[in-house]
Amino acid sequence: PTQAARRCSPCSPPTMACATRSRSAPLRSLAAPVRRGRPVSQRRVKRASCAASAESSSSSARPTFSGKFGQWTLTEEDEREVFLYRAALSLSSFSFAAGSAAFLALGESAGAPLEWAYLGGAVGLGGALGLVHMYAADIKRVILALYALGAVGSVVAKLALVGGDGMPLPVWVGEHPAAIWLVGPMFASMTGLAIKEGLCYGKAEAALIAVLTPTILLGHLTGLAGDGVEAGLLAIWAGCVATFGARKWTQPVEADLGDKSIFDFLALSEEEQRAKLASLGITNEE
Repeated sequence: PTQAARRCSPCSPPTMACATRSRSAPLRSLAAPVRRGRPVSQRRVKRASCAASAESSSSSARPTFSGKFGQWTLTEEDEREVFLYRAALSLSSFSFAAGSAAFLALGESAGAPLEWAYLGGAVGLGGALGLVHMYAADIKRVILALYALGAVGSVVAKLALVGGDGMPLPVWVGEHPAAIWLVGPMFASMTGLAIKEGLCYGKAEAALIAVLTPTILLGHLTGLAGDGVEAGLLAIWAGCVATFGARKWTQPVEADLGDKSIFDFLALSEEEQRAKLASLGITNEE
């Protein structure tokens, strides 16, 4: 061994040179991080840091709104829920509109497509009613109960009354006005949804649906409206329903949510509500 090697041998006392080398080695290792045996580029580290920072800022920069009971944030879950609500409403609207058009043009000869259109409208309406946001939970429960009655009535009418005739349910209802008592509650729930949309957003087509739906049902049930009047009203109703389903997609997402701070407040216990009101300086009378 050379003299330098002997001086830095682990068996010999450390010299000043050995101590200097020992202190500088860790500093060099820290200054040049090693990955797979090669120094990590400082530029690569900076890019990774910037990407992580951008991802963090984008995830935290969600739209925030001022509500009656404080700030609330529009989350990705909210956006998905609104998308599903609008998709269900569109399925219902376009199905009922297409079925009405087929019924007016072809009558009984429309056959199975008319049956599928009625089924799609009913399923879509049920999904929309389950997802819609309403501050008055009792009203929503009544609307859902009406829908359930109409859905069960439709099944009973199809299986027990229409039977094996092969006649589409809408055609059978058209020939038997008393069948409105079976299917009518489902369309009453649709009227409730239209009233909610018309009052909240001032949509003319929703207001027309809220007026035309009971008018058509009662006119057919009582026989006061002739075939020509019923056909004209049904055509207008179909146009309003299709417009209603299409225009829902033009609203801001937060509009279909309403004020989330109210829903959060209503979910609190009475004691928590009092504490929340106190913290906001709101009295119960307000």
